[in-house]
Amino acid sequence: MAGPGGPVVVDLTKVRLIDAAIARALRNAGGRLARDGLRLVAAGATGQPLEVLEIVGIAKQLRADLTVPEAILECRQSVRESSHTPFDAQVHQLVARARAVDVSPESCAELLNEAIETALPLARTLARQYRGAVETSDDLMQVAALGLVNAVHGYDPDWGNGFLAYAVPTIRGTIRRHLRDYTWILRPSRPVQETRNAASSAWPELAQTPGRTPTTQDLATWIGTDDRRVEEAAAVAAGRQGGSLDSTLTMEPVPTWHDVTGAEDGAFERLEHRMVLGPVIAALPAQDRAILALRMGTDLTQAQIGERLGTSQMGVSRSLTRTLNTLSAALDPGTPAPRPTDRPNRDLSGHRDRTGPRTIRRRAGPGGTGNRPGERRHTSIHCSRPRSRSGVTAAARCLLR
Repeated sequence: MAGPGGPVVVDLTKVRLIDAAIARALRNAGGRLARDGLRLVAAGATGQPLEVLEIVGIAKQLRADLTVPEAILECRQSVRESSHTPFDAQVHQLVARARAVDVSPESCAELLNEAIETALPLARTLARQYRGAVETSDDLMQVAALGLVNAVHGYDPDWGNGFLAYAVPTIRGTIRRHLRDYTWILRPSRPVQETRNAASSAWPELAQTPGRTPTTQDLATWIGTDDRRVEEAAAVAAGRQGGSLDSTLTMEPVPTWHDVTGAEDGAFERLEHRMVLGPVIAALPAQDRAILALRMGTDLTQAQIGERLGTSQMGVSRSLTRTLNTLSAALDPGTPAPRPTDRPNRDLSGHRDRTGPRTIRRRAGPGGTGNRPGERRHTSIHCSRPRSRSGVTAAARCLLR
């Protein structure tokens, strides 16, 4: 076959029996090839196969009465007669007319579009050569058509050996670059891809050796590289395509890979605590940092901390109060800082946790405190308790342990 319009010869010499379904399949295949600018020839039919093809009405169309050597000779002659006129020369003439000086931009665009439509069977033919790749046929056809557009726009009629000599490498290069750069989920480096392609090409040759399957060392020796590179190239093949997380593990609609893959990473919470509380803890006084580390990091009681640092239990409690209030404000900047009248919790490490404002009603004594003697009245004292310390305590423990 030489470019679009080349023949495809099917040898029916050894076929002794066919039915109408096979004949219709040959007719349909010939129609599909004709749409791509190709031609199907089924030569060498004799006896019952020839009779079936004549009954279906495609024996003459497929040249089934010719022998295989006669069909090949006729095909070669037709290729030689049409190699320069219907396709290559036509595109050449269209591009030459579009490049003329006196052609308007609108006419130039129309001529180039006509040249692209004329050469479109060439793009289909070249795309079909890569049907075994990971891309679908439609996507490969789109990439080949893009390469054809580049070839038509980049072709110079005054240079080279014709449009085919320029277009075929251009289209093939476009397809190969697409397969190399855009069909990998995790794209490896170019040397790794070249090693993988060389190993894939060497495998059929080495597999002919009787008695054993080719090893990694055999492939490395054949290619001319070391074993590590061959193993790396074989490993990256898994990154070419990936499965969907929504695909099911069994025939049932559930579960999917999304349901069973992955888990919540607790390190994210620790990272958040470190980013928010780390600078705050670093800015604390040395005494407060030591008390916080002993309380949250080693679970010592306040009395034990006081004995170790040479201070009282009440001093440790006050230090923890200040520190936890500071950390609480850092975790929740919108919370107002506690006022001096706040009543601290009994245990500042989270054992007793009461939040929200409280109102203490105090009855005045018999003497009263009002303007009139003997008046009895209630005095309300509003105390805003500090915010919940459980979250702050958990964050500090996570950070200091």
